[in-house]
Amino acid sequence: MAGVTLLLLMSLAGYLGRFHLLFELTSHFRVQYAIAALIPLIYFTLRRQPRWIAISLICLAINLMEIVPWYFPQQSFDSVSSNTLRVAVSNVNAKNRNFDAVISWVREENPDILAIVEANQAWQEGLQPIRDRFPYLMFETSQDRPGIGIALYSKLPLNNASVQFIGNEKRPTIVAKLTQNNREFWAIATHPTPPISKWLVSVRNRQLEAIAKFIPTLSEPVILLGDLNITMWSPIYKNTLGKTRLRNSRRGFGILPTWPTRNPYLQIPIDHCLVSPEIQVLQMRRGLNVGSDHLPIVMDLAIH
Repeated sequence: MAGVTLLLLMSLAGYLGRFHLLFELTSHFRVQYAIAALIPLIYFTLRRQPRWIAISLICLAINLMEIVPWYFPQQSFDSVSSNTLRVAVSNVNAKNRNFDAVISWVREENPDILAIVEANQAWQEGLQPIRDRFPYLMFETSQDRPGIGIALYSKLPLNNASVQFIGNEKRPTIVAKLTQNNREFWAIATHPTPPISKWLVSVRNRQLEAIAKFIPTLSEPVILLGDLNITMWSPIYKNTLGKTRLRNSRRGFGILPTWPTRNPYLQIPIDHCLVSPEIQVLQMRRGLNVGSDHLPIVMDLAIH
C-alpha cells in the first residue's frame, strides 16, 4: 500500500518540476512508473481491494496519458516534399574510444547531416575516415573541458555557419544555414548542461530558454539537434521549448529512450531532434549502440 502511494506521489510530483530540482527529476520516468503501477494493480485485483485497485489505476492512467500520445500519428502533409534528407545525432561520450563502431554506424546510415555531441580532439581525429562522406564540417571543442565539444558534419554547404554561446558562455552551439533544392533551413546543434545539481539545473534551464528565444528570430525552418539533457515530460521542456513551435520528431514513433545504455530499465529519452512545422518527419528510430552511454537517433525528414 505504501508502495503504490509513493508511486502515485512521484507520478504527480513531476508536474511540479518548475518549482524544485527533485520534482523535475521525477518527471522523466513515466514509462517506468506505468510499468511499476501494473504490479500493485494485479496484486490488489487478486486480493479484491477496490480502493487500492482504484489508486493503482489512477497512477497507471496518469502516466499512460503522458506516454500514449507519442505513438499517435503526427500531422499529415498533402504530399511528400522532394527535399528529403536524413539527419542523425550521436552523443559519443568524450571518454569513449570506440571510433570504429561510430564510423561503421555512420557509413551504414549514411546521413546527410550528422551532429556529434561530446566531440573532443580524440573524436575529431578518430572520425577522419568519415570525412569522405561529409565535405563540410564545423568542429568546436575544448582541451580543458572535453565533454562540451560539438560537431556538425554535412553533405550540404554550411552557410552563415557560426559557433555561438547561446545562454551559456562555456557551452558551444553550432548554428548553420543549409540549402537543398533552393529550400533554405537552419541546423542547430547544441548540448545543454547535465542537470546534476541545483545550480546546473538552473544553468541548463537558462540555456534552453535562450535557445527558445533565439529560434523564433530565424525566418527559415529549423532543425534543432542534440542531447538536450531533458525529457519531453519535464515542465521545463514543455514551457520552454513549447514557445518555439518546434515539434519533437518522436511524435508518432514512440518514446525511443536513449540514455543510459548500461541500464535499459532506467532509460529515458534525452537525445532529440526538434523541427519546424514545415518539416515532415518520415521516420525516426534509434541507432546501434556505439559504445557510448547514449544511443544515437536517426531521422528521415522532408522540408516543405
